[in-house]
Amino acid sequence: MGDEALFLMALIYSHPENTGRDYQKSLEALRRLQSRLPDSPLMPEVMVLEDLIHRYISQKKKALMLEETLATTEKSRLECQEKVSELKKEIDTLQLQLSGIKKQMQKLKEIDLRIEKKR
Repeated sequence: MGDEALFLMALIYSHPENTGRDYQKSLEALRRLQSRLPDSPLMPEVMVLEDLIHRYISQKKKALMLEETLATTEKSRLECQEKVSELKKEIDTLQLQLSGIKKQMQKLKEIDLRIEKKR
């Protein structure tokens, strides 16, 4: 197979509008071209396309890792938000209890004062 045919195969396999794109097959076509026809006039384009494909694959992997991190972070955020809500409810309950205890203490003080006055 000639250098143009291999290069066109690589382009077709890696074309963004190709719904069946396969970057590994594109890279294989480029490697075959490099090994079979190292003196091809298309070699500068081959090197550029190969570099672009490697960069795309690398960026795609990073994007997937970031998406996973984002999903994990969002899950953690929701869990924290739920915990904060639970703690706010607990604080409200404790404040009601404290208010009740303060009222009871005030009543006990009043009772104490009345007892002291009677003595």
